[in-house]
Amino acid sequence: MTNGMSKKGVPHLVVYTTFFYFSVAGFVLRFCVNVWFLYRPLAGVPKSTIRAYINDWNGRHWALLAGFLCGFANGFQFMGGQAAGFATADVVQAVPLVSTFWDIVLFSEYRRSSRRTYLLLASMLTMFVVALGLLLASAGHRKNN
Repeated sequence: MTNGMSKKGVPHLVVYTTFFYFSVAGFVLRFCVNVWFLYRPLAGVPKSTIRAYINDWNGRHWALLAGFLCGFANGFQFMGGQAAGFATADVVQAVPLVSTFWDIVLFSEYRRSSRRTYLLLASMLTMFVVALGLLLASAGHRKNN
């Protein structure tokens, strides 16, 4: 069976191979962009070097931990996509819910906002939860190949 993109007999990518390519491509792209911004910074920040970047560990342990957590989360999302479908796995990551929770609780970003802001925020969260519920309700009707 071919999908029109690959020749007959070429095996399909499996989830783990796809995740490997995704991770390598992301690493290379992030490395190149970071080096570019070290030598051509934006917003009037002074230039730096790779050596200065490596030697500066002020707060870097948090960034390293965040990178590991993000990597594991991406891996679990790919595995969830294999089990439940990739559209489902992408929606279930709940980025709007988690980030809005941290904005409200940890950063107090919505303190003293207008009523309209609170209404829009509540509407966004409600629509996301309803969409997630509809997606979960439709999971029983999905055809497995």
